[in-house]
Order: sequence, then C-alpha cells, then structure tokens
Amino acid sequence: MTTTAPAARAVGTVTLKPFRQRYWLPIVGSLVAAVVPVYVTGFVIASTGGRILPVSVAAVVTLVIAALVAWRFSRARLVLHPGGMVEHGLLGRTRSTPREAVASAVLLALYDPQSVQTRRQLFVLDAEERTVLRMSGASWTDQHMRTVLRHFDVLVETVETPMTLHDLRHTRPGILRWSERHPWRGNLLMIAIGLVCCVSIAITATLTIG
Repeated sequence: MTTTAPAARAVGTVTLKPFRQRYWLPIVGSLVAAVVPVYVTGFVIASTGGRILPVSVAAVVTLVIAALVAWRFSRARLVLHPGGMVEHGLLGRTRSTPREAVASAVLLALYDPQSVQTRRQLFVLDAEERTVLRMSGASWTDQHMRTVLRHFDVLVETVETPMTLHDLRHTRPGILRWSERHPWRGNLLMIAIGLVCCVSIAITATLTIG
C-alpha cells in the first residue's frame, strides 16, 4: 500500500552526519587486505636484491590516495538551511539544492542485495522526479530522514511494501543511480578498474625484480 502525507517545514540550520563506523571499517579493511600483502611481498623482493624505489613510490601513492579518501569521508555531512540544503558527499563533489527545487519525496524499504534484510531509503526528488538527495539506512538513521522530511514542505510518498532493486528498476528507474539502472555496465566498470590495479601491481613487481 502507498500512502501520501505532507511534511511540516522546519526552520533554522541543521547539520547531519552519517554513520561513519558503518562504512569506515569495511573500507579500511578492504584497503589493508588488498594493499599490505602486495607491498610486503614487494619490499621482501627488494630487500633481497631487487629495486626498492618502485615499491616505495607505489606505497607512497597508495597512502596519499587513502589519506585523500579518508579526508573526504571525514567531511561527509548534510547541511539543512532555510534556503535549501548543501550535501557534502562521501566521495562526490559538494552539491547545493535550493528549497524550490525540491518537489516531493519517496520513503520506502529496499531489500539488501546481500541479505534478506531491508534498509529504509529516502529519495528527495525535483519536479521531474530526479533524485536530488538519497539517504540510505546503511549510513543515516530514521531520525536523520525525519529531520530532512520536516525541513521541506513537500508531499511524502510512503511505500509500505518492501521492494527489491529489480522492482524499483522497473517501476521508478529515474530515481536510481546509473550503476543501479544498468547493473551489467557497472560490473564492467568495476572489472576494468580491477584490471588497471592488477596491471599497476604487475608493472611495479617487474620494476622491482628488474
């Protein structure tokens, strides 16, 4: 069942910050698991007679990239102000949305692709039903979402029945990200990025041994 209800407008400026612990540990863990064994092997090879400079340069570059990502994640926040909102994304650029650009919102529960659990999702839309803000229960609390809904004087469509990504892709594809609308293209992109990383590691190992 789908219900529609108005949300009352809030005043003042409010800053919301996501659950950093929910994405920080998996990202750091993945980075350590992927990088540390490679560079430990490289340094061992270099210490036995290979060239240590390529490994050192690669390690420094990796640490710089990791530091930049950590810095971006630490600044992630959503600022609600009387004129609209400013989103400082996890990795994307800062995006400012005026109040008049927000036309509606959709609140639903989406099944997690990796489990049978659902996560609450809030889509804030413009007049053409394009998503100007998306909040997932993986990073934002229900209170955060209620605060956003109270901030904007728009109709909120609440979908009571949990949905799968496949369902949403067929019923309202316009509110999804590009990678969710075209999953196979997103997978190809991830494979390409993985190949680039493998080639970079292979070049570093070759220079080290040589």
